[in-house]
Parts: sequence; structure tokens; C-alpha cells
Amino acid sequence: MKTTLDLPDDLLRMARMRAAREDRTFKDVVTEALRDGLANRPESSHRTGRAGFPLITNRGPALPPDALSPDELAGILNDQDVQDHSW
Repeated sequence: MKTTLDLPDDLLRMARMRAAREDRTFKDVVTEALRDGLANRPESSHRTGRAGFPLITNRGPALPPDALSPDELAGILNDQDVQDHSW
């Protein structure tokens, strides 16, 4: 099947050079590169639209809901921020 691709100049040059060096057609070189690239790519690397942030789980017991007030938590976070960014 015929199709049109816009390839970066350096990639085009590399494929043409390989074809000439190996006495093969440009089409065969590009086909092989696509097959190898697509075959060696793990399915898990397929993007699903999610950001891909790691899932962090709590390894200890959960705190009861009344363990910290919002003000106490804000104070702890503020202290940690100051500690992390102080000289």
C-alpha cells in the first residue's frame, strides 16, 4: 500500500545511506525499521491519556479522621516547606 510520510531530513538521509550501503531498496529499509520499532515496543508504554503519575500507597495504619485538624496539618506542611527551602 502506498502512503506519504514527512520524514526529518536526518532520518531520510540515514535510511538512504543504509539502503545504499546494504544494496537494498529504501522501501525495504524503512519497512524493516518500522517492523522492528513496532515489534520491540512494549504494550504498556502505550499512552492512554493519563499523566502517568506513580501510585503511592500508605504502608502504615491509617490515621483516624480527627487525628489532625486542618490547621494542624497546614502548620506541619508549612514547617516542612520552610525546612525544605531554608539555607
